[in-house]
Amino acid sequence: MTTEQIMNLALKMARLDEVPRDSQIYVHGENIKKVLLTVDADAGILWTAKNMGYDAVIAHHPAGMNAAVELYKVIEEQMETLVEHGVPINEAQSAIMKRQEEMMLRAHTSNWKHLVDFARLINMPFMNVHYPCDFMMEKLVEEHLERSISDKRNLKVSELIDILCKMPEYKNAVTKPLIVVGNPSNFVGKLCVAFAGGTNGGANVIKAYWRNGVGTVLVLHMNLSDIYELRKENLQGNLIVAGHIASDSVGLNEFARILEKNGLKVTKLGIVE
Repeated sequence: MTTEQIMNLALKMARLDEVPRDSQIYVHGENIKKVLLTVDADAGILWTAKNMGYDAVIAHHPAGMNAAVELYKVIEEQMETLVEHGVPINEAQSAIMKRQEEMMLRAHTSNWKHLVDFARLINMPFMNVHYPCDFMMEKLVEEHLERSISDKRNLKVSELIDILCKMPEYKNAVTKPLIVVGNPSNFVGKLCVAFAGGTNGGANVIKAYWRNGVGTVLVLHMNLSDIYELRKENLQGNLIVAGHIASDSVGLNEFARILEKNGLKVTKLGIVE
């Protein structure tokens, strides 16, 4: 199998027609049979994989070049989720702008060439798959909640977390889901699982959801400054931080199953099972 064929499996998994901006093949590889699938990659991981006989390293998070620099553009995908949950499109566009600018400026501080050059130096096939796994993770969590919630009308936030923790990735994670705004006895109300789209949208995106009838938003992570801002607003909404690595593991475990089904031997690194 080639790196391009692996990427095509990721696109098929997420029902995408083209490679998203936050995913990229950095070093092409062929005749791939054994891969190291990792949340993050660094020079040590690439060197170790090379010396242990792996044919390719597949990282989740963008590692450099276009995927890291253009991660901010993937935040635009959040507009679709906002609109699906009742946020007017102009308000959705305005809500993502601050976070998008933050990510764009952060790209200017990153050493986006170093790791890719190292992979080329040691001739290690290297790629990352970000949005397709995040998209899959979001859908799997939504499907789990839909199957497991018997009484949507009277569901409490604490009960939602209990249901979420029935998934092995959350059950086995050291960092458990946290209620960072709201309290356990609050009703969930209308729920939004806002996982995919580069990174969390920040306080403005959460406020947009709350203003337009969403009672509870589930995210991977959230900056402390955004949490403090949301607590001050007192908009009567709930915000749950599900956990970054636990949530990423949901999508990565599904991707690993697909790779194995297609004949690859997969070793997981930093992934909760």
